[in-house]
Amino acid sequence: MEVRGIRNNNPGNLNYVGQAGTHLEKGVHPRFAVFATPEAGLMALRGQLLRYNQRDGLDTVRGNHQQMGTTDRE
Repeated sequence: MEVRGIRNNNPGNLNYVGQAGTHLEKGVHPRFAVFATPEAGLMALRGQLLRYNQRDGLDTVRGNHQQMGTTDRE
């Protein structure tokens, strides 16, 4: 069985929020977006990371953890 992010063409496990060209995954606990292609999922992840940078000034994953008050060990 493939992992959820690969099965959904969503390597960032982005939550479904009505993104164009996506649908909500099926299953017992649906939460994540399903993209039509792996490339579409990667482009959405790119957009999210750029949003974190532009909106919050974050430029590393570590910076994201610090902003959220967590560590990368959690």
